Amino acid sequence: MTLFKHFCLRGLFAVCMLAIALPFVLTSCDKDDDDDIYYVKYEIDVTTSTPDATNKVGIVTEGLTTQYLTLNGTVHKEITCGPVREGFTAAIIGTDLTASTQHTLMISVSKNNGPFALKAVSNSGEKSITYTIDD
Repeated sequence: MTLFKHFCLRGLFAVCMLAIALPFVLTSCDKDDDDDIYYVKYEIDVTTSTPDATNKVGIVTEGLTTQYLTLNGTVHKEITCGPVREGFTAAIIGTDLTASTQHTLMISVSKNNGPFALKAVSNSGEKSITYTIDD
């Protein structure tokens, strides 16, 4: 075999190996942030001196729909929804919070099944809160 053919075959082999390996190298180096999955936990604490007080709140769920809840008397309610992606806006909307109640609204977020971290909390005067997942 001539020296020229030897170098041509080695070069062709190197190019083929590079073409096979390059996609693996490029895709395995970085984890795509779009693969992150989030869960949202809504917490609503209502304290009232009137046992028959009715309070209504809405929460935004993973289907981007609003789920309405009726809360009677003093209550602590937790609801978890997901999975959702980055860019999701979590919201608790007090549609009818009675003046005789004290309430706290909280939104916590879990990333990739990690622990929940508190992201937004209301004061008793606020009737709604939101938080957008932006990592």
